Amino acid sequence: MDLASIPWSQLGPDGLLSITVAMILLGWLVPRRVADKWERAYREEKALNREQAEQINELTEIGHTTVALLQSISSESHRTGKRGGE
Repeated sequence: MDLASIPWSQLGPDGLLSITVAMILLGWLVPRRVADKWERAYREEKALNREQAEQINELTEIGHTTVALLQSISSESHRTGKRGGE
């Protein structure tokens, strides 16, 4: 629905009310506090997603370090012929 194509001068009060109700039902017109609430929730979620991504990156790096350490220990024990606890 293109708002520019509506003949505003010919609608009258009933037509304007009908269009307003339709806009509310379609979600095109919401109260300011609801829009602010949605925007705040969006920003909070975006910040949480950023923090989560940073934590995942840190955990991935820790995982890579752990794997490298264990592989180093394993290759050293094979090189020397020792097994764990000996």
